[in-house]
Amino acid sequence: MEELGETIQLLYDAIMFIESTQGNLSPFVPTQDSIGEQLVRYIDTFVAKLKEETNIVVYYEPGCGDASFARRVALSIKSLYIVCLEIDRYLAYDARERLESLYADVVLGDLSSFRPRKADIVYAYLLPRAVKHVLHTLQGLGSIVLSLDYPAEDSKGVYELAILRIDNRSLYVYVS
Repeated sequence: MEELGETIQLLYDAIMFIESTQGNLSPFVPTQDSIGEQLVRYIDTFVAKLKEETNIVVYYEPGCGDASFARRVALSIKSLYIVCLEIDRYLAYDARERLESLYADVVLGDLSSFRPRKADIVYAYLLPRAVKHVLHTLQGLGSIVLSLDYPAEDSKGVYELAILRIDNRSLYVYVS
């Protein structure tokens, strides 16, 4: 039990370090399968509405990690074009492998080096400062941005649509 406490403290210290450096990085923590099904249903609902206005809906996932969740979205919701952004080259490689043969691209880069021209629906499982950066980067695109667990830090000028509940967790919905 003491070992678990030490592990939790290490994770907490790592997150506090990232936040204190005022960087936009977030540690790689995959979206858990237990809430993935409900998340996909929410995304599918938004996609259905977006399809009324456009032929191809672009799903964008900054900080996609190994693209496990992006793959789940791609397999569940047809006719999406998936764009994943990952700063870690090893995770980006895994993401490319996982999304191979799907209508998807993986971009090796970060939020300051890549700005999508179109992003209809965005999913971010990032820390508050990174969510703020995502919203700033997408400003003016009219993207629906879904942020699991973390609200955007200081989201002035961004319209918060709703806070949805999935089990005991929050899904923040914004329009950029």
